[in-house]
Amino acid sequence: EILSGLVGSEMCKETDRVAMRDGVELSTDIYLPSRVGHPIGTLFVRDMYGHGLKELYPNYARLATYRGYAFVFQTVRGHYDSGGNGYPSTCFVMNGKGN
Repeated sequence: EILSGLVGSEMCKETDRVAMRDGVELSTDIYLPSRVGHPIGTLFVRDMYGHGLKELYPNYARLATYRGYAFVFQTVRGHYDSGGNGYPSTCFVMNGKGN
């Protein structure tokens, strides 16, 4: 119900691979409001469920971009289409430190 008024909300989506300090590239979806005339804040989410939550993240993005924020979703290493090897409970630390 909350999203019903935002169904046609305009946003731009770009999918890119972003290199970490160690060169491993992570799959990253970037959603931007289609009309931005001022600096915007960014909501950043990184998790291991990746594109398995295909319907959830675009809804978050729609809410964020409707309010003028950028929404960035990144899949941790070794999951879905991100590079590298994923190790339970350590891949999040490695993403942040570039190990």
